Amino acid sequence: MWHLALETIGLSGSVALHKDSQLVANFPLPTEIGSARSLMPAIEAVVRNAAITSSQLELISLAKGPGSFTGLRVSVATAKAIGYALNVPLCAVDTLETLAYRLGLEAISANQKPALIAAAMDAYRKQVFRLIAVVEPQLAGQNAACSGIKLNIILPSHHLDVALWNQNPFHGVDSNLAASAGVLLSSHLDHAGDYQVVVGGNAIRRYPLAENALPSSKICDSRDITAVDVGRYAWQRWLAGERTDPFQLLPNYLRASAAEEKALAPLTTTDSSGS
Repeated sequence: MWHLALETIGLSGSVALHKDSQLVANFPLPTEIGSARSLMPAIEAVVRNAAITSSQLELISLAKGPGSFTGLRVSVATAKAIGYALNVPLCAVDTLETLAYRLGLEAISANQKPALIAAAMDAYRKQVFRLIAVVEPQLAGQNAACSGIKLNIILPSHHLDVALWNQNPFHGVDSNLAASAGVLLSSHLDHAGDYQVVVGGNAIRRYPLAENALPSSKICDSRDITAVDVGRYAWQRWLAGERTDPFQLLPNYLRASAAEEKALAPLTTTDSSGS
């Protein structure tokens, strides 16, 4: 199956082409022009260089958010247009789930211990978008479609104030919340038992953590996701039966834009006496 993956959420986007689970091409978008201008030419180049035609595409995947408003609109509109025009199914995945999946895959490849993950990206306006998850090694033979890990979401994507992130990237997570997601976890990260502690995403470099915010045994990775990451995670979701209707696909902005918040804010007035 020829599978095209798109990612235009970060400052620099990318396009990747897979044949089933195997990466065939990875094409970073040029940073000097916006993705609205560079995405379609990049898709055409990737398809042409693979010596296939667009009609041979059988799956398009993309990150649906959270992320930048402009980047999300570009990738969603492009995926919907191609999917509708060529009758190609879509698989849209959460940005931070994709990041957590990559972080967990890399951590468990290096060390077979489960990983407690805080994945976060800059949301601007003194906030981050954050997700908390635990990734566990997938038992051999339990699910032949899986690539070796199981992603358990403790807190799905949400926004968090930078001040809370700085002090504790796992703010709000306790043993009861983890247990509700089927994860056994100490309420104290310094005593997280057999878990690796992993923090990832560009929020690390944009908003450095306090010195005592994490235990000494931690992994930090400030890289953004790429189309390769999107394609890898979307392939697992596709094999698990997840599908996205092009007509129903909408960007997950996770919150209103600054302009929308200003427009929706209640008007305040002050009378002439100043009271």
